[in-house]
Amino acid sequence: MSARLVGLFCAAMVAVGSGCQYLGLTQQGPQAVSSGAALQASRGGGAEDLTAGESAAACVATAQEMVKNGWDGEAITVYERALSFEPDRKGVSLPLARLYARVGDVDRARELFQKAVVESPGDSNVRNDFGYFLYELGELPAAESQLRRALELSPGEKRSRTNLALTLAAADRYDESLKLFEEAVGPAAARSNLAVVLAQAGELSKSREMVASSQAIDPTIVQAKMAKKWLDGSRATKNGGQAVQSTDFQGEVSVEDVSGKSVVRMVSDPGER
Repeated sequence: MSARLVGLFCAAMVAVGSGCQYLGLTQQGPQAVSSGAALQASRGGGAEDLTAGESAAACVATAQEMVKNGWDGEAITVYERALSFEPDRKGVSLPLARLYARVGDVDRARELFQKAVVESPGDSNVRNDFGYFLYELGELPAAESQLRRALELSPGEKRSRTNLALTLAAADRYDESLKLFEEAVGPAAARSNLAVVLAQAGELSKSREMVASSQAIDPTIVQAKMAKKWLDGSRATKNGGQAVQSTDFQGEVSVEDVSGKSVVRMVSDPGER
């Protein structure tokens, strides 16, 4: 098997029916090209020259490049193709679960997260991502269990601590949530984080109290300033005690991590591409 063939195969392959169609990867997106031309370019070699493991590895490499370029649907197809070659291949369940979660296929995402936990029970990233997935579904006790396990495995992981804080806040356990936020980002940012969560839950009075407390500790917290601006605006008054959506903040206010950037709640998030 030539190095040229492996490079060609890894560069572009996606499942079509029971076989593979070669693709050309461009900045504009994956463009289909003739599989015959691809085989000719390989000077006689073909996909049939590869073992199941090599074919699966090629698919995984291709899918990873697709994810980097934002081609989630195509990446899902290629990751699934990898599993068709090698159903028990480790390292595929978690990234594929993340993709299915992003595109809204809850059942397949759940199945793959559960498979990833079985494959790598001691991986804190798996526990964190599965926990956040469950938090988004409103399955708070199950989310808490996964996130606490993530912290047991990696006590210093701020992402898991922040996600657990969000989960407890969603369960109206605000004091516990604030403590975790403080451990992750410090007292001022913790209060501005909780202010956003409270506002989104419709607890506008409590949100204002948290904003004031945050600014008393550190007047420079940008997130607290933006939250206060929204809370003092007409939309907050109009909405009264009703829950608000994060879009009501026009993307200006979000829960933040220690670096001041929006929290990347899953390890492989679009923001990390």
